[in-house]
Amino acid sequence: MSTPTLPDILRQAIEARVAEVHVSLPGRVESYDHATQKASVKPLIKRRLADGRELELPVIVNVPVVFPRSGVASLTFPINRGDGVLLVFSERAMELWLSKGGVQAPGAPRKHALTDAIAIPGLYPFSQTSPAEDNTSLLLRLKNARLNMADDGTILVNNGSKAAAKLGS
Repeated sequence: MSTPTLPDILRQAIEARVAEVHVSLPGRVESYDHATQKASVKPLIKRRLADGRELELPVIVNVPVVFPRSGVASLTFPINRGDGVLLVFSERAMELWLSKGGVQAPGAPRKHALTDAIAIPGLYPFSQTSPAEDNTSLLLRLKNARLNMADDGTILVNNGSKAAAKLGS
């Protein structure tokens, strides 16, 4: 067996470190608390080790779920077990910022750690059909209820029965 060269040692060290850096992964909601907007999420792509073995990543708990929101407006919707999310991993430890807000020191020295994930709802594999009916209108639906806003200004409201209300043109 030959002695590893300095470039070999450096490459192995860099690859080992990069293997610990998480950027984003698809995930599946295991549980969700709407009051705190925190979820437990299972990452859906395994980690491949240097020796070729594959390991499932653990469920990540207390993951903040991100919805569109500003100081005066917000959009929320039901999140259920099995729903798809995009997990994004923070560059720095987030617990100080999550607990206090404002500008914070990084606190713990973690970078891109599994424990510093946020979840963005709506990521699904291409094997699941899109709910979009076309590429020209806005569709808001909840179970059988639908609100469809067409690009000509027409708004169609349907509560799941045969009755529907049409507003506009």
